[in-house]
Amino acid sequence: METVLVWLLRAIGLLWIAGGAFGVHSAWFSWRLGRMTNDLEAATRNLDPEALQDETPDDTARDLWLLAGAGLTFLTGCALVAASRLALPLCLLLLVHQLFYFARQARRTRRSGDEADAVAPATRNAALFALFVTACVVFLTVSGAYG
Repeated sequence: METVLVWLLRAIGLLWIAGGAFGVHSAWFSWRLGRMTNDLEAATRNLDPEALQDETPDDTARDLWLLAGAGLTFLTGCALVAASRLALPLCLLLLVHQLFYFARQARRTRRSGDEADAVAPATRNAALFALFVTACVVFLTVSGAYG
């Protein structure tokens, strides 16, 4: 049973490595695209790029939060593939990161009343799946199969 669970988590780890790498790349690309868009708009309107930053409604804090989550997902995937004891603290850190994200988005939704700020159902499902993976890692760590 434990051997099957270890290999299942290794497979999940491979998916998380790919997803985390894609998330980091997407965040980096989005950041670069945002900078180019701001520079282009500033040039066409003869504005200072810093002045334009004040009027753009971008949520940079959210973008950085998602970048950190993608990085954590990548690192957790690496630990799962390696069947390392580091998987447990990384899984727990990933769950805490997601809980803070949910709290942040719920607060933004209450303030703005805009449902676009709400947490997407796919994000909730991913958090529940991460909770399942964390429970499996706890079981494997306690049983001695990890590490």
